[in-house]
Amino acid sequence: MTRREATNQGAEGWDQYARFYDWENARTVQRRDVRFWESLALAADGEVLELGTGTGRIAVPLAHAGARITGIDLSVPMLRRAIQRVRRSRSPRTGSCSR
Repeated sequence: MTRREATNQGAEGWDQYARFYDWENARTVQRRDVRFWESLALAADGEVLELGTGTGRIAVPLAHAGARITGIDLSVPMLRRAIQRVRRSRSPRTGSCSR
């Protein structure tokens, strides 16, 4: 296995899944997990790093709640959706999304 293959192991499929991710989560977890992550983020003494931030489903509500959060993801289609979510949210606390 090359270093690049090892780095991307487990990352396959997310680009194609991006357009369905929020739809599926709305029907399964129905945002029940957001309060859990919110309580952890607000208890943190400093900025929170969300690895695999995806579409911003968790990061944007956390920013609205007052958490200082940075999200990163390997999937460009997921990040595009996160950027759209940030723009729609109009939160002064939401910043940039990067790969």
